[in-house]
Amino acid sequence: MREAIKMLSSFGVIEVRMGAGTYIAEAMHGSILEPLMLSLAFEQGTSKELVELRLMIEIGAAELAIDEASDEEIASLEAANERLKRAADKKIDDPQYLRDVDLNVHYTLFQITKNRFVNKIGKAIYRLFFALIEKTVEIDPYRAYRNHKLYIDAIKARDKESVGAKIRLGLAEWMDYVYR
Repeated sequence: MREAIKMLSSFGVIEVRMGAGTYIAEAMHGSILEPLMLSLAFEQGTSKELVELRLMIEIGAAELAIDEASDEEIASLEAANERLKRAADKKIDDPQYLRDVDLNVHYTLFQITKNRFVNKIGKAIYRLFFALIEKTVEIDPYRAYRNHKLYIDAIKARDKESVGAKIRLGLAEWMDYVYR
């Protein structure tokens, strides 16, 4: 129930007011009500399928980044991941902050593909994972950092042969951690 509330909140469908309760949002942003994203959010029994979609998007984005991103843009991806490590080093205990820092790594990947559709769709897909990412990064932000580093190193080396395998490895480890 908590994860469903976080997901609906991330879509702007409901508002959680600390100490006051949970309410249907009075106003929603137009992009929030994209029919496809809402239908995915309300699908039941599709977590495996959503993870497969996430995997496809992330591998495709990484391969595109290898082709399109400059060395400076790849350095910005590394810097985004280093911010996550610094937050972990400082033992920051704010799950939403950690989630946002983690998501920024993925959003930076989408951005450096230089493909606006990959960027928009990738960010939209990740909204479906807010609660799970928040849960796992709160428990161990270093795990997220290490999993990101696997594929960032492959992107930096412009290694299309291994980038997909490294993303699969990191995502499989994350899924094992989620469902433990």
